[in-house]
Amino acid sequence: MSEYRATYKCRLCGGIFTGAITGKKIAKTETLMIACGSSGEYGTQRKMIHDCNAGHIGMADFLGFQKVGD
Repeated sequence: MSEYRATYKCRLCGGIFTGAITGKKIAKTETLMIACGSSGEYGTQRKMIHDCNAGHIGMADFLGFQKVGD
């Protein structure tokens, strides 16, 4: 069974990282809720703080859910 990982990209350093892991149905619901301007029902956020490698602190944007597995 496939899993989906919330994926974010930092505006400052360009780093890409993942957050929550869920199933397809919840991933679709969360993406739709974020696209409509709210936080996801299960805690997925539009923006997150990112600790960049050089010690900087950046702002990261939600990109979507990446499929992992099958």
